[in-house]
Amino acid sequence: MRNSILFVAILLLAFQAPLAGQSRYVPHEKWPFLNEDFAPGEVIASDGSRLVMDKLNIGVNGGKLFYVENDTLKMAGLTPKAVRIAGVDFINSQGELMKVLRRTEHGAVLLATRVNREAMSRADVGYGFKSSVSAVEKRDVFEGSNGATLSLRLNQPLGDVAAQKLGGEELILTETKFIHLNGGYRVRAIKSDVKSDSRLDSKKLNAFWKANKVKYSDDDSLAALVEFLHSELQ
Repeated sequence: MRNSILFVAILLLAFQAPLAGQSRYVPHEKWPFLNEDFAPGEVIASDGSRLVMDKLNIGVNGGKLFYVENDTLKMAGLTPKAVRIAGVDFINSQGELMKVLRRTEHGAVLLATRVNREAMSRADVGYGFKSSVSAVEKRDVFEGSNGATLSLRLNQPLGDVAAQKLGGEELILTETKFIHLNGGYRVRAIKSDVKSDSRLDSKKLNAFWKANKVKYSDDDSLAALVEFLHSELQ
């Protein structure tokens, strides 16, 4: 019996050892992408046309689309209507690509991942990105919806940029859920923000919120909120 217990303990340690060595991916200043690696995906343009590409990624600052062409890192000049990367869907919401958590008939529950500029500043980790960068450095600057800017080497071989994945400081990120309607309406998925829309009947909204037990942590209840807002605002 003792030998059996010892054998099981050894097996557990053997399985846990490789996991212990794995580290969670964290975007860095010189690799500010949502995914650790570029992956195959599909880009859906505003006219509905589709383009399959081998290497796509999303920037964590402003939800910009990045791609690789002829082994060169590039950023899309226009944000497409939608993107699917490695089976994960993103929707263009007011110019920012956001991850789809739930789809409904008339909209979606979305998740925005952004650089937390205030937290970076408080942490005093040298988060001092410039609003403009010398063209000699061959950098392009892209600004997020929170006002933070990141400089990144574009039009360079992907391998050269990837070699600096851990370059600079780790980026402190914040995730925010949004209610998105197909017509372009968007609001943070919290009651105070939703209630701020003067077109809504507050009593009706409160009754809906209570009856459906809407919670920020419950994507299904937020999906119901999408449809409610569509019926009230569209």
